[in-house]
Amino acid sequence: MPRKFSWLPTLTASFTPRYVTPAGLFEPSKSWRAFFQLEVPIFDGTLGPTKRARIAERETARLRLDANEAWDPAMALRIAGQLRDLPHQELNNMAWEVVKRPQADADHLKHALRQASSACRREPDSGAYLNTLGVAQYRVGQYDEALNTLRRSDALTRERASDGSPADAAFLAMTLHRLGRMDEAEAERSRLLELMKDPAHAGDEDNQAFLAEVEALFVK
Repeated sequence: MPRKFSWLPTLTASFTPRYVTPAGLFEPSKSWRAFFQLEVPIFDGTLGPTKRARIAERETARLRLDANEAWDPAMALRIAGQLRDLPHQELNNMAWEVVKRPQADADHLKHALRQASSACRREPDSGAYLNTLGVAQYRVGQYDEALNTLRRSDALTRERASDGSPADAAFLAMTLHRLGRMDEAEAERSRLLELMKDPAHAGDEDNQAFLAEVEALFVK
């Protein structure tokens, strides 16, 4: 799932004249009123257009390499270095935009799995990053790995939200279903339905799509 950051207040300074009339026979005199507001630039994990263009070129090269099923060790080392250059939040969010879609291209999914793995290696105790990795593993058919990863994600998420997240519940339900563990799968589906009664979860488009995907799988 995507990682989100909050913004801090900003501060600017401005000076505006005001006129006051002293007591007695003095003429009005000019004084100044100052107003200060702090402005602090905060990096929120997003990248500017120039950096994004360079990333797009790297992504294209990686996907072309996958599509051709070629393996050039020198190219692999260059791509590994490029992944290290990216902030782990950006790696996670780029992977999430691919893996959340059930009909994503297979080559795109393989690359998203690499991105999610890289993000988790850098921040192994992030529930959001582990969720992205677990979803990626589910999408490529690595169901045993997905189950372990999603359970770790779910445990971390429940430390701050006792009922967990719809994304964890949905993909745990689908992973367990794929593994033939139907009783456990149904329990996770029931938890998902309870979570979706919360308006904050029910109004999220991703959560709505995950619920629909779960229901479609369970009626097969």
